[in-house]
Amino acid sequence: MSEQLTCGAARREITPTVANGILPMPRGFSASTRELTEAHDPLYVRVIALSYGEKRVLLVSMDVVNLDAKRYGPVLAAHTGVPEEGIFLLETTAHSTIRAGTEGRNGTDPIGLEKLARYADLVEKQLLAAADEALASLKPAKIGVGRGESYINTNRYMSYTVEENGRKESYCNIGPNFAGPSDHSVNVLRLEGEDGTPIAFFINYAIFCVLMDDNMAGENGTGAVSADLAGYISTHVEDRYPGAVAMWCGGANCDQNPILGAKYFVPDPDHGGKQTKYLSREACGEVLAYLGGINYADTLRAIESIGQMREAQGLAYARGETGIPGREQTVERTEDSSFVIRRYSDGPEKRLHLSVLRIGDVALVFHGGSMFSSVGLRMKEDSIAEDTFINTGFVHSQVPFDGVICDDASLALGGHDPDRAKYRPGFVTSALTVLMNRLIMETEEKPWKSAVLSWEKDLG
Repeated sequence: MSEQLTCGAARREITPTVANGILPMPRGFSASTRELTEAHDPLYVRVIALSYGEKRVLLVSMDVVNLDAKRYGPVLAAHTGVPEEGIFLLETTAHSTIRAGTEGRNGTDPIGLEKLARYADLVEKQLLAAADEALASLKPAKIGVGRGESYINTNRYMSYTVEENGRKESYCNIGPNFAGPSDHSVNVLRLEGEDGTPIAFFINYAIFCVLMDDNMAGENGTGAVSADLAGYISTHVEDRYPGAVAMWCGGANCDQNPILGAKYFVPDPDHGGKQTKYLSREACGEVLAYLGGINYADTLRAIESIGQMREAQGLAYARGETGIPGREQTVERTEDSSFVIRRYSDGPEKRLHLSVLRIGDVALVFHGGSMFSSVGLRMKEDSIAEDTFINTGFVHSQVPFDGVICDDASLALGGHDPDRAKYRPGFVTSALTVLMNRLIMETEEKPWKSAVLSWEKDLG
């Protein structure tokens, strides 16, 4: 094989419908609290295949939530011959989709479980077909990186005040915080053939795909399946560039919501605390088209900003882990109200994990979980790679799920989920940045022997 980057891409539809027997889907088999009765827009599995010399890599994205890597990763590796270490499985985490291969999770309805198993089989069949087509279509490719900005995302944590028994307390919950930190950058990797025709796009934006979360877009107040913003952007870019595959991946998005969604939150000025409200059936689709249209135009501007395409010298990947000081939490409840007092002490070490895919001088950094925007921004700023994409929604059968990576400001308040904030403030951003740069160096095939790092060694 020649020492030249080659690329192929394909997509296959995985929309659950009434016709294929998967809808209606009972509650508990998606992130929605509603029964799902119809499909608002199509769902896809997308595959980008890459090779350089003897090395082959598969980038895979699915319009699903709770993707089971232990099912799909080994099956895809056995089917294609690509080692699982070289397979990067991503879920768009669109909350208006269905769990893929996770055996129901919160659902126990026997009909729902049978439909979920049928859907898992459908996803697997289409995944393998897309991978076969992508690998069969490999051809010489060049790369280019475009950058832009989009302002349809906002920090999703705001302060609320409630009063109980004459006592006022402030707390943090979901709601638009326009003054909070946000990463508004849109990053695009373009892969094109020798004739300049685009083969694939890899699009990165820091937003949680919850624009259609818990929507009422189905009949009679039920929900509709939707690929959300990820699907909107991918399919519109694919329509713009026929024959190309556009893969969307969330950036450091844990604290980033769309500025408006099918389910939205506002303060209750009369009684304090948070109110949850819902858009109507018609409004759900209109808001998706409105915010999706803005973000699509911003994505096109990022694509159009790409300058001269370049040869990609090399294709490599590495994964590793590091540790930071942990903490334990105890909760004391007050007698006269529901408020709690949280106290912290030292706890077991918290392990953090990253995977890196290098395509020439571009570093795609993958985290198995989600992270706050400010953490991802710092990592990009301090990366030693020419271009760095921070990607969440990564799943791998051999890489533990890290959960939510909060910034220090959030940790000081307890974290995204206080009961699971198992590490101390002051360490996580630096530890992840050091680990990322070590892995980038490993993909340069330098003589570093291990990607398993300790906090004391690298940061102490």
